[in-house]
Amino acid sequence: MIQSTDKIKMAEYHEGFAAGVAKMWNLSRDSWGGDTCVMTEEQVKTKEANNGNIALFLALDGEEVVGCCAI
Repeated sequence: MIQSTDKIKMAEYHEGFAAGVAKMWNLSRDSWGGDTCVMTEEQVKTKEANNGNIALFLALDGEEVVGCCAI
């Protein structure tokens, strides 16, 4: 179970968050159709380096990535 803090903070993605983003996607995959693919830190780095997004913002509960929003 993930415990929450009083405040969710927003941060712009950088490669230092790649492992946390991968963990978030892996933990939430059942809510997105039950995909069996496991995302790795390197896959996140490659995906984010090659996407056409203007920015990727992350929701952080302490140091844990709990959400994201791509623009």
